[in-house]
Amino acid sequence: MEEEQQQILDGVIIEITHLPEQKRRQILNSSQKIIDSFPGSQYLTFKWYSDNDPFTQEPVLTMATSDDGFVDADNLKLYEYIFEILHSTQ
Repeated sequence: MEEEQQQILDGVIIEITHLPEQKRRQILNSSQKIIDSFPGSQYLTFKWYSDNDPFTQEPVLTMATSDDGFVDADNLKLYEYIFEILHSTQ
């Protein structure tokens, strides 16, 4: 398990806490399109904090990683593409 965790941390992690809930869903739904457009060998992970847990007053960290989709972390166009999705008005 530690090896997989290290691979996730070495991959691409996109912070989406600052996005409204609807925008978070949009970017999460775009993950397969991102993977298909920029195939590679590094994990693609989205992370965000939420206050929706009734059992704690602390923000809860959520990390969503695709088990079977990997991206090319060295491709700068990947980050441009993600930036466009994050800042689109749809």
